[in-house]
Amino acid sequence: MIKGFSKLAADKLSESGISEKDAALAGMYSVENARLEVDTEFSQRPALIIPYFDLKGTPVQFERKGITTDFVRVRYLDKQNVRDFIGKKLRRYAQMKGSGVHPYFPKILDWQDIAQDIKQAIIITEGELKALAACCRDYPTIGLGGVDCFVMRQEGSK
Repeated sequence: MIKGFSKLAADKLSESGISEKDAALAGMYSVENARLEVDTEFSQRPALIIPYFDLKGTPVQFERKGITTDFVRVRYLDKQNVRDFIGKKLRRYAQMKGSGVHPYFPKILDWQDIAQDIKQAIIITEGELKALAACCRDYPTIGLGGVDCFVMRQEGSK
């Protein structure tokens, strides 16, 4: 196992058709407690951290509370059948409030070269792991976060 990936993360990557080496090249790593190790907005759960980069390979950033922060999404790694105390399924993905919506360009390809070639086909898919898996097979694929990342919940709503 490559340093930086827990067994849960390595299993999830393998299930998605991604090697630990390719995930590491994409900047991914795992944590045992996303709240303690990444940001207090996240749950106290094991997670795969997915950093986002622009076409040039520069980290995507956003401003929050006057501080510039790198944009990441987390993929929680506990079993899907885990439920909270009222029986509702736990969230699989999360991102920081106010961080916006960004395309995911897996860092393992040269996106500047791809963008310059007007004959190059590009695939767009939902999800970072699907995009990375396709890029690992030389299919330039941009990932979009799931439907929930586009939702801004009003205070007091569920």
